[in-house]
Amino acid sequence: MILLSISYEALFYFCFCSTVSLWLLVERRVYECNRKLGNGQVKCSPATRSLQMRDVRTTLMFMFFVNVAFFGTGNVASLSSFSLESVYRFVTIFNPFLMTMLLITKVLIPFFIISTVYGMLAQILDLPAFSLFLLVVSITDVQTINFFYFVTDFGSWLEIGTSISHFCIAELFIVFTICLFWLGQVLIGKIDARLTSSQSNKKQE
Repeated sequence: MILLSISYEALFYFCFCSTVSLWLLVERRVYECNRKLGNGQVKCSPATRSLQMRDVRTTLMFMFFVNVAFFGTGNVASLSSFSLESVYRFVTIFNPFLMTMLLITKVLIPFFIISTVYGMLAQILDLPAFSLFLLVVSITDVQTINFFYFVTDFGSWLEIGTSISHFCIAELFIVFTICLFWLGQVLIGKIDARLTSSQSNKKQE
């Protein structure tokens, strides 16, 4: 990650990882406090629960961080906007395919991070892994329908093309969300991120 950085990218990655980690800790702490207030004590063996209104906050924060990762390291819509100097530490001879793969890897690093954290949040919040994903897809579908009604076939070619491109980007975001969900499950593997009461007491001691 540092070897692929040439200027501000390393600082962006550091701030992004720190903010996402802080978000994970805050969500876990808030959920633990809510569970103590609701049940009087923390459950010893956490079980899955159904979605609640407060889970919408987690989903909106995930979509916010996805947008930050999308626009944080440059214009993802055009790989030509990235400087090839970032891959010279690995490739000294012009090789467009290898250079493109390295640039794509550099772009995907923040998405690896946010997808892993989101997968861990599903476990910490005692939710089925698929539930948060469905919540993201539902919100994205509403956004896509909104852009669909903004598609127009009159006016200038710029207005027509812009309305169609916004709708296509919203559609592709659904596919991208599916890929992020699958990626998060692969990166987490069989790790159990749930914090039981015994572990919580040991941690406080």
